Amino acid sequence: MKGIEIITGPMEHQPPFMTFEPLTPERYWLLAVWLPYWVLNIMGEEILWRGTMLPRQELVFGKWTWLFHGMGWGLFHIAFGWQLLVTLLPMLLIQSYVVQRRKNTWIGVVIHGGINGPSFLAIAFGLL
Repeated sequence: MKGIEIITGPMEHQPPFMTFEPLTPERYWLLAVWLPYWVLNIMGEEILWRGTMLPRQELVFGKWTWLFHGMGWGLFHIAFGWQLLVTLLPMLLIQSYVVQRRKNTWIGVVIHGGINGPSFLAIAFGLL
């Protein structure tokens, strides 16, 4: 994200409806609330997108499924704003490609959770 800002200038990486001040110690309890949401969100998206849709799209698009699938997943995330979509685009395509090639949805779960979890924590603690 910071690398893209060098080229484009300052960008909003969060949609306005998701902005919040960094957590203070008296609000750390929100992390406990967030944890099950994080697990359910990641698993839900991965089961739907990589576990169900990707194999069905593969019947139509063949070896290029990862490209169409990644773009569709990007459209699903368009509500978060074009700036975030620009930063996510490489990951949307790489993740779809790797999951299609390896035929293993768990790879998508690990990638998705490994990016979303630390990113949320960095935002929550004011690092981003």
